[in-house]
Amino acid sequence: MEDVNSNVNADQEVIAHSEYQKSKRISIFLSMQDEIETEEIIKDIFQRGKICFIPRYQFQSNHMDMVRIESPEEISLLPKTSWNIPQPGEGDVREEALSTGGLDLIFMPGLGFDKHGNRLGRG
Repeated sequence: MEDVNSNVNADQEVIAHSEYQKSKRISIFLSMQDEIETEEIIKDIFQRGKICFIPRYQFQSNHMDMVRIESPEEISLLPKTSWNIPQPGEGDVREEALSTGGLDLIFMPGLGFDKHGNRLGRG
């Protein structure tokens, strides 16, 4: 039960934060099973009329782009990676955040981070 409460509190803190409130272009990682869920934040991004980007990782080149999605419902229709994370396919042409105005904010869930901001456990 503590995980559910932690997730709700994290969602509320993010949504209430001034940096989130003033951001227009937001990239958010889709959470893995053992991470804080980002679904409610994604829904809020769209409810507030913000622009949402998610990662598209290219395994062959070890490259990641932040690509636009048009709705939270779209996520369930995306193909899944070998890590079981939905992302647009490589042939799916989409707006790429850094090529079209950059990002105001990036959310990256994780199990932990070191004091330098490096994500622990998954790269």
